[in-house]
Amino acid sequence: MAYTHNRFTWFECMTPDVERAAAFYSALFGWTVEPTPMQDGSTYHVITKGPDNGIGGMMKPPMEGIPAYWGSYLSVPDVDAAVAAMIAGGGNQLAEPFDIPGIGRIGVAADAQGAVIQLFKGETGDPENLGGPGGWMWNELWSPNAEDAVKFYTETFGFGTQAMDMGPMGTYHLLTVGDAGGIAGIMNSPSDEVPPMWLPYVHIEDADASAAKAASLGAEIISPPQDIPEVGRFYILKDPTGAVIAAIQPPAG
Repeated sequence: MAYTHNRFTWFECMTPDVERAAAFYSALFGWTVEPTPMQDGSTYHVITKGPDNGIGGMMKPPMEGIPAYWGSYLSVPDVDAAVAAMIAGGGNQLAEPFDIPGIGRIGVAADAQGAVIQLFKGETGDPENLGGPGGWMWNELWSPNAEDAVKFYTETFGFGTQAMDMGPMGTYHLLTVGDAGGIAGIMNSPSDEVPPMWLPYVHIEDADASAAKAASLGAEIISPPQDIPEVGRFYILKDPTGAVIAAIQPPAG
């Protein structure tokens, strides 16, 4: 496998009830969640899309009291240097960088406004970005100050940026890597009550049908299906264990 640094390559559901979360997402997105033994003797639950195509994982939080959430892994060439750069930019280290035998090196940090991100370098490269329904389509930072967040990420990781006028929704900021176009977005949080957070989006075929199914499976629909011109139709849910995630139906054609 090759490296695709400065791109989000893995997403992980931290949840106190892995079995319930696995059943929910398998029914909603067609994922398979398999317990996988690790070299250190622990068990990690790998999310696969199709046969043997790992796209994410699930695990219990490392300590009691941490609410369920979806974590975003950013591929970097040097985990320790990336964590140091986040600290220099006003962020905070949340865990000392550590190695997982056979997997890679991970650092956990919060940006200058408190949004948590995992910095990752795999031992043998990054997972393939699988497109199509059930795959990851986008990642988005909800920030109390989008302009400050853009400054932090462009200065810390060298991202390019492009501002988009979204009308009543305000300015949306794309983070770009070279000529590859946007790899993530940054926007002002829709509410002061929402903490700074990264929100991953799953590719779906029918937003309305998916939202209805999610609700029937016990999810709370935080934002019902709505259209973004030329982008798609999306909704946001909180799963039965409390983790928030979004799903998007691309435009036809």
